[in-house]
Amino acid sequence: RVITQNNPRIISTEHEINANEKVMVFINCNPEDAKTTLQIKDGWKISSNLYGDKTQNNDVIIKANDALVLMLKK
Repeated sequence: RVITQNNPRIISTEHEINANEKVMVFINCNPEDAKTTLQIKDGWKISSNLYGDKTQNNDVIIKANDALVLMLKK
């Protein structure tokens, strides 16, 4: 995985666009906001937020029953 996080309440999926681009989806399936810190693999960066609140210093809060979708580039 290009991004990992340690909150068990958040589900994540990784989708390869090509060798240099991926989309990561983080889903909070709980009725409360969930906070986590994203650990990004060396050589990768978040290029844009496609949905959800923008990250700050790799710390994110995903609203209750909502998601965060990020575009990543090498």
